[in-house]
Formats: sequence, C-alpha cells, structure tokens
Amino acid sequence: MPPKRKRVGAHPAPPQPDAPRRSMRTLKHQAAVNEARHSSPMDIDNTDGAILGKRETISEKTEDLQEAMRELSEMELQLQTAARRQRLAVEASDLHVEHDPSDIDLKPKPYTPARDSAFAQNFTTKPRPRDQTILDRSNVSHAKDAVVDSPEDDDAFGTGACRPPPVNSDILPLPWEGRLGYACLNTYLRNANPPVFSSRTCRISSIIEHRYPLQDPSQPEHPIKNRANKSKEPDVARGQAYLQELGLANAKDIVKMLRWNDKYNIKFMRLSSEMFPFASHEEHGYKLEPFASEVLSEAGKVAAKLGHRLTTHPGQYTQIASPRKSVVTAAIRDLEYHDEMLSLLKLPDQIDRDAVMILHMGGTYGDKAATLDRFRENYSKLSDSIKRRLVLENDDVSWSVHDLLPICEELNIPLVLDFHHHNIIFHPSMREGTHDIIELFDRIKKTWTRKGITQKMHYSEPTASAITPRERRKHSARVKTLPPCARDMDLMIEAKDKDQAVLELMRTYRLPGWDKFSDIIPYEREDEPRKAVRKKGAKRGKKKTTAETNGEEECEGYEIEIPEKINFLQWFKSLPGATFSDAIKIVDLRDRNAGRGIIALQDIEPETTLFTIPRKGIINTETSELPKKLPDVFDLNKVSDEDEDEETVPPMDSWSSLILVMIYEYLQGTKSSWKSYFDVLPSSFETPMFWPEEDLDQLQSSHMRSKVGKADAEDMFRGRLLPVIRNNSELFSASKSMSDDQLIEIAHRMGSTIMAYAFDLEKDDEAEEDEADGWVEDRDGKSLMGMVPMADILNADAEFNAHVNHEDESLTVTSLRPIKAGEEILNYYGPHPNSELLRRYGYVTDKHSRYDVVEIPWNVVESVMTTHFGISGDILEKLRCQLEEEEEFEDTFVLERETGDINPDGTFSVPARFDSIPEDLQEQLKTFLKGVKKGQPEAIPDKRKRDELQQAVQAKTLETLASRYPTSISEDELLLGKKDLPSRHRMAISVRLGEKKLLQEAIQMLSSDGDVKMTVDTETAPSKRAKRSG
Repeated sequence: MPPKRKRVGAHPAPPQPDAPRRSMRTLKHQAAVNEARHSSPMDIDNTDGAILGKRETISEKTEDLQEAMRELSEMELQLQTAARRQRLAVEASDLHVEHDPSDIDLKPKPYTPARDSAFAQNFTTKPRPRDQTILDRSNVSHAKDAVVDSPEDDDAFGTGACRPPPVNSDILPLPWEGRLGYACLNTYLRNANPPVFSSRTCRISSIIEHRYPLQDPSQPEHPIKNRANKSKEPDVARGQAYLQELGLANAKDIVKMLRWNDKYNIKFMRLSSEMFPFASHEEHGYKLEPFASEVLSEAGKVAAKLGHRLTTHPGQYTQIASPRKSVVTAAIRDLEYHDEMLSLLKLPDQIDRDAVMILHMGGTYGDKAATLDRFRENYSKLSDSIKRRLVLENDDVSWSVHDLLPICEELNIPLVLDFHHHNIIFHPSMREGTHDIIELFDRIKKTWTRKGITQKMHYSEPTASAITPRERRKHSARVKTLPPCARDMDLMIEAKDKDQAVLELMRTYRLPGWDKFSDIIPYEREDEPRKAVRKKGAKRGKKKTTAETNGEEECEGYEIEIPEKINFLQWFKSLPGATFSDAIKIVDLRDRNAGRGIIALQDIEPETTLFTIPRKGIINTETSELPKKLPDVFDLNKVSDEDEDEETVPPMDSWSSLILVMIYEYLQGTKSSWKSYFDVLPSSFETPMFWPEEDLDQLQSSHMRSKVGKADAEDMFRGRLLPVIRNNSELFSASKSMSDDQLIEIAHRMGSTIMAYAFDLEKDDEAEEDEADGWVEDRDGKSLMGMVPMADILNADAEFNAHVNHEDESLTVTSLRPIKAGEEILNYYGPHPNSELLRRYGYVTDKHSRYDVVEIPWNVVESVMTTHFGISGDILEKLRCQLEEEEEFEDTFVLERETGDINPDGTFSVPARFDSIPEDLQEQLKTFLKGVKKGQPEAIPDKRKRDELQQAVQAKTLETLASRYPTSISEDELLLGKKDLPSRHRMAISVRLGEKKLLQEAIQMLSSDGDVKMTVDTETAPSKRAKRSG
C-alpha cells in the first residue's frame, strides 16, 4: 500500500450537486440555474446562457459561504448570550468579584462583513426564514392577527437577570382541605394499553376522506388494504359520523379518568376542549345533542357521585374582544360548544355552577380601553347560560390582575388568579411573588361568592433556567410548593407533568390521600433524578435464585419497588439488632383492598424467623425522648385528685400517652428517628369514625353504629393533649403556627394510626397470666402500647401463618406452618367479629365472620316481656333496681357462636356453630322471672310455665332485634353481588349480614324442639353448656 502524502497543490473543486441546495432562492430561479448549468458548450446559440450559468454557480457558492458564515456567527452569538446571562445573574446576586483592569478581553467578536465587502449586502439584507407553527384549531384562520401581544424587550436578558427577587409569602395552606386538579391529560392512562384520553382528533382532510365509503364496507378501515373508495359518491353525513365517533370515544374515557382520579384522591379536572373535534368549526361543526347526550350524562353522574369538579378552558384564539368580527363570531361558536358540553353532563346544582369556562381577554390591539369596550359590548350579546359559566383569567403577556379585576367587578364575572402569570405581568404597585397579591384576595373572592360559585385558582412555576419573560412563560414539569391560598381552595396545577405534578405535590406535603398512590411509579424525566427503581425481570425459563437477587427476585405482580418502601426498608435494616429475611418482600396489595403486605419469595419452613424488631426501634413512652422532657405528664401511676381544679389536666393513660408521643415525633419531622417510618404510615383511614352519615346508615341496626365515637375522642384530645402541647410549645415547635383544629386533626390521625397498627407490648408469660386464652387487650389503658415498625405491615386474618413473639430485647416474627412462595404472610389480630375489625382497622374478611356477634340490650328484653307477655313494667323496674344495688345487673349481653380454639399452626380447629343463648342472659332472665312470679303470680303460676316463658321471651327478643334491620339476608346477598358497590357500603353490608345470619341461627335453634337443653333448668344445678343432639 503506497504511503499517503500531503497534497501540495490546490484542492480540486468539489463536484457540482445535481439537486438544488437549501437556500434563499426560489425553486423557479434554481431551475433556471440548473438548466443553464447543464447546457451543451457546443450549442452556439446558448453561449450567453452558459456564461450566465457559470456566473450563477459562482453566486451560489458565494451565497452558500455567506450562509455558513452566518450560521457560525449565530452560534457565537448564542454562546455569548449564554455567558452574558450567567454573568448578569452573578452580578445581580450577592457575589462581588473585583476585576483586574490588566486582564485581557478574550470575549469573541461576532463575524460582521466589511461594508465594502462583496458579502456585506447579502449578509445584512437577507433575513433567515422562520419556522411556521402549524395550528389545528378550527378558528385559527380567523384569529391569526388576534394573537395576544408579545413584545420582547431588546435587553430581555439584562432585564430578566437584574430584576428584583420575588417576594413570596411564607403562608402554607396546611392542613390542606381543598381539591387539587390537573388539565385535560392523564399521563398514566394516556400511556396505558389501550390508551385512555379525551383529545382524539383528526385533520380536515380526514373528515373529507371519510365521506367516501370503504372499498370493502364489511371490513374495518385500514390505511392500505381498505381505504376510502373515492370513485363512489361522497356523503357529508358519513364524514360527520366519523367526527362524532371520535368525540364519543373521547367522552367515554372521562369516566375512566374520573375513577382513576378518585382512587388517588384527586377531585378536580379540566376537560379537554378537543373532546369533540371541530364541533365549533364554521363548516364542519355540529351540535352534541342528541348523539352525545347519554355518554356525557353518564360521565356527569360519576362526577357527581365522586364529588368531582369539572371545568373547561377554551383556547387562546377564543377572543370576544377582538376587533375582527369573524374572530368574535368564531369565539362565540366555541363558547356555545363548551357550554353545551358542560350542560349535557347534567350535574347537580352546585357542581354545575362550579363547571366554569375560563377565558383570557386576549390581545390589547394597541388600545386597552377600546378592547375593554368591545368586550363589554360582545359580552352583553352572550347567552345567559354562557354568562353563568364564563370566568376571566389574568395572562402572562398583556392583562394583569389589576387590569381585569375592575371589569370583573363591573360585569359580575369571577376572576381566576393565576399566580404564574401574575409573576410575569403585574401592576407596578406590586412586587413579583405571592406576597403582595394577597391584599387583593378578598376582592377576588367576592367575584365568586356573588354568583355562588366555588372559587378556584391556578398555580404553576417557571423552569429553573428561565430568565427572560418569554422563557419564564414556560411551565415547569412539577411544582415545589403551594401558594398562599385558602386551605379549602380548588387549585388547578398547570404543570407539564399533569397528574404527576399533583401526586408529587401531595407526596411533598403529605396531603390527604398521598399514601394511596405509593404503588404508582413516578414518570421519569430526563431532566430530573430518577424517582423510582424498576427491576429487570428474569428471562422466561430461567428463575434467579435468592442468592443471585439478594431477596429481590420478582414475583408475578410485584415487580416494582416504590421509593418510600425502599427508604423504609433501608431505615429498618439500619436499626441495631434488626433483621429481615431474604425469603420475604414488602409489596403493595391495594388491588386486593389489603394495603401493603409481606409475601414469601420462596417456600418457608415452620419456625423460620422472618424478621426481628429491636425494642429500641419501637415508638412508645420508653423509647421517645418526650417522656423524659415531661416526666410529670407521663406519670402513668398518677391518681386523679378529686379536690383538684376543674382546669387541671386529667392524668394520662397509655392510650393518650402514645398519641402524644406520636404527635411529638411527627411534628419533629426530619429530626425524629422515626421519620422514614412516618413516611409510610397512612394519612387517611377507612374506619367508620371518618365515614359520613350516609355510609354509616348502611350499618342499619348494628350495635357497631353506637360505638363510632369521634366526638368522644375529640373531647379527650382537647381535654388532655391540647393543653400539654400548648403549655410546652418549645418542645412542639411546629405547633406554634397551627390552630387548635389543625392539632386536633393530627391527633385524630395519630389515634386512628394507633388503633389500626399499635401493639400491646406484653411478654408472652405475662400475657398468659393475665388472660387464659393468651389474647391481651388494653381495656383499662394500663398496658404498655407501642408502634412496631415492620410488624404492622403484616396483614391479618382469622387463619394466619405467622406469629409475633415478645422477647426481652426484641420482637420476632416467625412462621407457624409451611408458607409457599408467593403466599402472603399473615398475622393474627385476635378473635374479632367483623364489626370490631371494621371499627378498629377499617376492613372485614370472610373468615372473621365466624366470630360475628350481636349485642342484646336488656331494655329490649324488658320491652318484649311487657309488650308481648303482659308482665308489669313496675315490677321489672323494681327488680332491676335491686340487682343494680347488688351490682349484679348486666345491661348488655353478647350473642356469639362456639368457635373452638385455634390450632397451633394458625388454622381453625372446628367449624363455627351456634350453641346456646348466652348463659349470663339466661341467668339474669331467670332471676327476673322468679321475681315476677312473686310479684305477679298469675303471669307465672308454676316452674314449667316459667321455663316456657323464658324460652319464648328469648325467641321473641331475637325476632325483635332481627326486625330492626330494614333489609333481609337475601337482599343483602344480592347487594354484595354488585361489582360497582362502594367499598364502604360493601363492608357495612358484610357486617350487618353477618349479624342477621347469627340471629337467624339462634332463632332456628330456639324453634327446634329438643334441639337444645336449657343450661339453667334447675335452681341448684351448676351452669353448664349442653351439646346439640343433632
């Protein structure tokens, strides 16, 4: 191979291109150049043309060179601009750098041709063509010259970098009571399969094409195999039907988005203006009624049921203050379309009033006063329905809050405050930021209250690198804080990440419902740190071992690790003495309505230690620093003195003590040793304490209804906990900025957390001494209670496979029987009926129905005796007073089944069956009937009559209790068969159904002759339980 040599002479000219190059010349002129370039040199008649072609070739090279140099110069300018921006930002900051005058100026100079240069004229006179944005809205053609004014300062970078820093309010609307919303698109559902969204659209050419029938009408449309047959006659109605199908598909997805929103506690959404494509178009437009009436009405029913607010925001070209009549006409058509769409939702009165249409004023057209006059004139021509819905929003180009508030007050139009727009365009009397605008809050709010509409605001933030007004108009992907609005505000988050931004904000401030979406993977942005870890799945046919994955092997349905869980697990493993087996894994089981849980990654043998919790990692009065700082408050042995003042705080029991400790640690935030633990604890609960009356009514006559006492708990919080917090504000420093109601809400949350998750920290031997069945409950408030991280993640059922062992230095969780891979690890909460399970923990299970009970109030028994058996009420009252004096009277009895003991491996030993009427009820009833025999002998002449009467009273009492339930067993079973039954209603029906079935079993037993022997047949025989003969 010959060696390469450097060329000495001039380089040969590059080959001439056959195709025209991209330049400023027209194609027609280029064609002439090509024609001249390819002319034959032997053609004498075209000699002049050939010479001209050569000149044009030289001119083309010159222009190409100019273009290249111009691009290089622009690149230099961009680099200088970026450097200047950073320099101005530094100069505007508090940093000051002294420059040495001897420094050499190395700043590059942009290329500019000399005035006498051959390139100078072209360089300065030929502008670079700008890209044209393609807009697909139907009224764009009427509004091209009506775009809002967007003047940019020549020194935009200097103005932006050197502007005064924003002055923001330090007010946070916490605890949050309002609704957060997002606009139009749900990022999760849009990327689902199939996608769910409400902005399917098309081009006008597609409408025209769909007027033709398909080549094969019996087959579905295909872009190649089955296209429109344009040889046939077009039908306008067919093209219209195509549009309407798109609109119906969009509208049907509203329900899916609403239900998704409600699942994650999002109650506010803006509907897409593109819901029905081209509905307001001058030529292709159409009315939504009747074809869309049903689907929109169904969406409205779901929104009303879920308490969801829906709004719309017509686009930037919908401007009724434009000087062009065609623009105004198109704008009114667009408003009529939006109004019809909202009206067909058929929402209830208040939700319908809240379904507003947000509009911008638009451009100023050189004269704000004249623009406002046109707005007044055209607004007066709008229909009453549109006027009821129309609201104005300040923009980020021309119209500030100060500009719009007077016209809103004049015409009775609500004003939407957009904080982001206000920080770009604001009155000179105000400073940028959220602080100064607060002084207008009252005036803005009155524009809403006058019309009875719930106020809403818009919030977003600029991108981090934005300096100029044009850059700052762009919305950031997420928002980092909440504006200083009212705590019950409807706040639309206008961020690029839509629902993602709302969820992130809820995570940041632990807003109500934030714990409901911890199983959702945050959308990963290239410009932000990764927010979740997605594990690579094992290939088919090859299963990784536990050693290979270090306990992170994927089980079907559990392939995603959630950031909160990762942080919590890492924190737990860091506790001295804590262990966590590689054979188990924390997962989210919310699709089963079971919350978080722990599953087995591999087969587990009995007596295997699954994890260990050191006692020092438990939250209680022995591990928290608070009792050491307030020793007098936490003296659990303190006895209340009857002579103390009424204002003296009552002594603390273990229940209130743990709530106070939890409040203290929670308010400590990152200073608390248990911060990672608090991050995974729920902020909302499904326990009946938090149910509205309509949900509680589903319990019907269940005795549980009387045990839901939020008011009693609140009295305790205000009487015991609140004084301690207020008197020790230096320890509860975060409470200084909170109201009493806010602290009470935190106390309710901590109390519900303790009820659902706390353990009684008794050693096993002490437990056996206290109660024979080994089940310990803190009935008197004297047991040491504590929050046990990791152990409380275990779900529980009546049959279980794991057990918590209380040891001196730790608590260990061990398996009781073989557990298969993929099986959930289940703990045992005790032999609770479903009513108690629901009251304490907020759920019910089929297996716990064996423990269902019915409470029998004595007053019902007395009522039955007086009403149905003619026994004197005075005699019964006298007998009751005697027993009360002797402290032998019971006012309530518990009807329950015989369930047997649980096997050592956590399984049932025998089937549950109803055995007998409660012995204490029989004994008390017998005592009363003996007294009746003495005081009213004609009612009970002999012992046989007394036994018959006792049996009859018991049966009638049970029938009376059963008759108090409005629905029957069969009706309840039909209700439970409905798939769309709300979860709270389903749990309540399960509770009342279990009680009805128990009453039915007891009534059937009493009505069976010889089926059961009375357990108190003789006055002297010992009370014993008899077996059923069958």
